Amino acid sequence: SGSNIQELAPIVIHRPSILRVILLQSQATNNPTEKSNMDLISLSGVVLHYSNRVWKLHEGFNFHDPLSIEEDVGSNLETHIIPGGIEAKFSHALNCWYVFPPPPGIDS
Repeated sequence: SGSNIQELAPIVIHRPSILRVILLQSQATNNPTEKSNMDLISLSGVVLHYSNRVWKLHEGFNFHDPLSIEEDVGSNLETHIIPGGIEAKFSHALNCWYVFPPPPGIDS
């Protein structure tokens, strides 16, 4: 049944260092049609997929609610902008990600 992206389990990203490695590897992949499980990642339950050199929210998943960040955590987040404009913020205190859509004005 071919290698359909739906059959691939996403890589669960536990730390920012792993995210950096995945982003570097995905950009180093020259063949845009080649599917690999590097193309699907999960950041605290938000699954993103990679195609045409940008990351997008995977079908059937939602971004986190910006209001869900507890105030004491908000100032203590490590922010990563993922190609495509998605913002992934990592809380070292809670050891979890908050993933938000690209800011308005970025064409998806």
